[in-house]
Amino acid sequence: MFRPEPWAEAFVKAAGTPLGAKDALEYLKVFCRAALALPGDLSGKNDADRLGKIIKAALARTGFAAESCAENQGGSAGEVLKDTIELAERFVQLMLRKKCFHRYKGIIREIEKIIHKKMGIEEVFVEAAVDLGEDLVTVLKEKAKQLSGAKDIIFSIRLIPDLIGGFRIRWGSMLFDGSIKGQLQKMTADLGALYSG
Repeated sequence: MFRPEPWAEAFVKAAGTPLGAKDALEYLKVFCRAALALPGDLSGKNDADRLGKIIKAALARTGFAAESCAENQGGSAGEVLKDTIELAERFVQLMLRKKCFHRYKGIIREIEKIIHKKMGIEEVFVEAAVDLGEDLVTVLKEKAKQLSGAKDIIFSIRLIPDLIGGFRIRWGSMLFDGSIKGQLQKMTADLGALYSG
């Protein structure tokens, strides 16, 4: 069974710092999109080499070739950028060589989790029937910061009209269901228990 965690841990470790991993992750996402643009099923050394050539050519056209970054940026900042680009490029090629590129979304998600954990960022998933509005989101974020002690909170909000009204919050292993649909389901279960009991 494939596990994305070792891949994500290796990526973050190779980047050196959480900020370095965050920067490299952005390049990795771009390179994965470039790989998806290639025709056919992607896997193996030939596709990895082909993608590497395409990435290098595209970076050279835009002036972001890893080699020129060190020269253009100058000093250690240029070397860091060069290393960041090379890490993302090598990593996407490795996924192709090891025939697990089709798992890239799970790997990227795990990388994000590790980066957030190292940076003291909590991730909260909110499902709402309607747009919550900026004021309510700000209040919810501040409350979540107080409860968790996290440096920052990232809210992923998804609109689900089936909830009828209210919202559901998933935070780690906790679930708070303040939706009308959830309340109706609870009432149905309670009434069913009363009827059968």
